[in-house]
Amino acid sequence: MGKNTQQGRHGISEPTPKSHNGKHAGDQPRGDCGGGQSGVRRFFAALGGAERRGGDPHLHGPAPSPALRALPKLRKDRSTPDHGRKERKAVAGHPTSLFARDNFAACFLVMLNDEPKPFLDHLEELRNCLLKSIAALAVGVTLAAIYTKDLLALMREPLRPALENRGISVDDFLFILNPIDPMTLTFQTALFGGLIFALPFILVFLGQFVMPALHPQERRLLLPGCAAAIGLFLSGVCFCYFIVLPRAMVFFIDWAGWLGAEPRYPYQEYISFVLQMLVGFGLSFELPLAITVLAKLNLIGPDVLRAHRRHAVVVILVLSALITPTSDPFTLMAMAVPMYLLFEAGILAAWVIERKKERPESASA
Repeated sequence: MGKNTQQGRHGISEPTPKSHNGKHAGDQPRGDCGGGQSGVRRFFAALGGAERRGGDPHLHGPAPSPALRALPKLRKDRSTPDHGRKERKAVAGHPTSLFARDNFAACFLVMLNDEPKPFLDHLEELRNCLLKSIAALAVGVTLAAIYTKDLLALMREPLRPALENRGISVDDFLFILNPIDPMTLTFQTALFGGLIFALPFILVFLGQFVMPALHPQERRLLLPGCAAAIGLFLSGVCFCYFIVLPRAMVFFIDWAGWLGAEPRYPYQEYISFVLQMLVGFGLSFELPLAITVLAKLNLIGPDVLRAHRRHAVVVILVLSALITPTSDPFTLMAMAVPMYLLFEAGILAAWVIERKKERPESASA
């Protein structure tokens, strides 16, 4: 067989295709996943710094890394029980991040099987995501504005335990101080209620925007992560509403009575205090999820968290002082203690994640 021929599909000698520089494609190092997909070749050539824009599928460039050369065999051996562990050991002398990068690149392009989108297309998708999020927020604010009176009645409920002992009604306890306070109350309540209503939809729209860029394993974690974020935020809001606020109101009003004063609260300031407390507790309850995500990304581990417990206590106290609308020790500790317990829950979650990662390594050893 001649030098410039290759065996065809039916045993017929065919001329070897040439690239633009006159060299034969068969003389070039193969950097694909063993499949002949031009998109995969282009992506791997880009990883080596030699991607060429054009219609020629036979790209050239630097020799692929050992981890990259091992990918075709790994893809074929995924059906075997060891899932290509021998091949991973063959490239164990190279950095793990290099192999992880090449493997992720292969899986990502095989999953998409498409060309990268232009930058303007991404901007268009981001624009659509923002428009849908704004529309969901507008619908939520409109619904909350319609039921503003009912929402304000709910936010007055934490006052009842403190006022029942004094024989004062909630309507007599709260008063309007400025002419624009009713309008401010309506806007504040509608915005808070609309944000709570639109939050799940906004997370769904953001998930649709980032979904194509995620690895299949990351896609499986996106929905549980969003559900956990919403659940933790609502748990913090409920904890503040049913546990913290009633006791805080009893504490403040009894202290005023001990000083010989008969307290009366401006309506707008009381609602602002309640909303800040609800949002602050909702955000503070996201701490275990944040630690779990960092542990999943191998950015932090349980040993590091345990070693910095004292620093964490200081940071939690500072954050509690910044989040709570008042500077009294009762409100500060009411937020700091649950936040520290959530920090310990995050350490436990990071430890569980680390143990799960150690099991496959011990099985392959």
